[in-house]
Amino acid sequence: MSVVPAIMEPQVTILHRISNIVSSERTLDEMLGEIIGLTVQVTDCDACLVYLIEQDTGDIVLRAS
Repeated sequence: MSVVPAIMEPQVTILHRISNIVSSERTLDEMLGEIIGLTVQVTDCDACLVYLIEQDTGDIVLRAS
């Protein structure tokens, strides 16, 4: 018997995939690209953007789309 309720299995699978991406040896840009792709696939959205704050300048910079 599964510990995770059946209704939550898709969410757990997605979180597991994201965890694998983040814990891999990919570059930040590669990780963000893969997570964006997964997000677009799962949510069926038209666009997904990730902005990060540059530590040195405090500027908000588009890093993935």
